[in-house]
Amino acid sequence: MDNKQLIRELELLLQVNRDAVRVYDTAIAKMDDSDVKNDLKTIREEHSRHINALSKLIDELGGPEPLSELPAFDIDISGTASAIDDATTTHQILDALSQMEEIATGRYKEVVKNTFSGHIKDLLKDMYDDEKRHKKILV
Repeated sequence: MDNKQLIRELELLLQVNRDAVRVYDTAIAKMDDSDVKNDLKTIREEHSRHINALSKLIDELGGPEPLSELPAFDIDISGTASAIDDATTTHQILDALSQMEEIATGRYKEVVKNTFSGHIKDLLKDMYDDEKRHKKILV
């Protein structure tokens, strides 16, 4: 994967994480169970850390300064936001979040598989591991 492709993939992951933070904010606001709410806050904070790390990587690779909103990509998690808005139970909220984490995990898996640079691959692998852990928490 050349630098231009890698930057594009990192921008995609950046947007997925930005969207995830917004979706988790909505889910946390609707959550009554304090233990689950704390787990969701932890996951949201990990997505925020990913945003910071991905922004730094994009800059390091000479990419454009990340915008607050990136152009549309081939991944749309708006269905997750709608599902959470419509959810009436903890189970429905967690199910919607789990589906979103499945999308994020799949993207990280692809980028890690196609990235050859040492420290970048290591960082992305750590983020991929976070995503896999998120899925386990949500079940």
